[in-house]
Amino acid sequence: MKNTVNKKAFSLGGIGIILITALMLSLALGLNGCKAPKQTVEGDETADVSGEAVVETADITEEAVDQTEELPADTSDDTTEAPVTQDTTEADVTTNVTNPGGTVITGAGSASEPYLEIPNEDMTVTTVSIPARSELYYDIYRVGGMYLTVNDPDAYIICDNLQYDAVNGQIYMQVPNALASDSISFRVGNYSNTAKSFTLIFTSPLGSYQNPAVVDGLSEGFNVSLEEGNETGFYFKHYATQNGVIRFYMQASVDSIFIVTNNRNSAQRTSDSDAATDANGNEYVEIEVNQGDELLINVGAMPNKRGKYPAVEIYWNGIYN
Repeated sequence: MKNTVNKKAFSLGGIGIILITALMLSLALGLNGCKAPKQTVEGDETADVSGEAVVETADITEEAVDQTEELPADTSDDTTEAPVTQDTTEADVTTNVTNPGGTVITGAGSASEPYLEIPNEDMTVTTVSIPARSELYYDIYRVGGMYLTVNDPDAYIICDNLQYDAVNGQIYMQVPNALASDSISFRVGNYSNTAKSFTLIFTSPLGSYQNPAVVDGLSEGFNVSLEEGNETGFYFKHYATQNGVIRFYMQASVDSIFIVTNNRNSAQRTSDSDAATDANGNEYVEIEVNQGDELLINVGAMPNKRGKYPAVEIYWNGIYN
């Protein structure tokens, strides 16, 4: 083909040369005309089409897809997903999910100012009023380890990031263990579209600070089994039957503590600091009493090196001297 073309070109002489030159110039100009001009597209740029603002996201995305297809197969993808930002707190999330559109409680009962109650030792019932589809933040003392009952299907409780709803019209849950000097924090919620008052009924399990096991004779001794994680221990109550001194002994499967308090005069003795040893090498604590004195006795495990309270088996008894 090359030889044939060249023969035809030379037979035409100068005219052939001129035509070939013109053809080459035409091809050169045509190739230059295919180059697309450089454009810069801003991500937020909009165009007015028939009076409506249209974000040109689709054009930008399509161009990116074309570029990706041209990349070699082993080229890594540099695109990243947009970060998800959550500005709400956990409490807000729970409130919004559970009760959308609920009234925000301000002042006493709000997240920043929980409703505070310090009941007396005989308190078993309290009432709270809550706006429609809202939650009341609640701090209360002296109910650690007690059972909480609410007889209303529109109520719910959130405590320790767990939500308790009514089953067959009733909420029944155990409040986390805590010392009498520590408060328990929880939220009482109202599912209803109207404001409601809920009655909270607290009952104490046997052996708690609020409901100690009353014991008469001390010499026969008592066995106590506590599960792992029990920080408060088990409580007993004894009314002194005579004047004198009571000596208490304790044996336990792990490092434990024995505390006896005379509620008449607030005198307290503890095996952790007041222990003595008898002639047989047994440790004991002593406390003076008058007949009729009310004694509160608390036994429990000591925390281990990890700060955890292990399960424990305890035996204790008392002897009048």
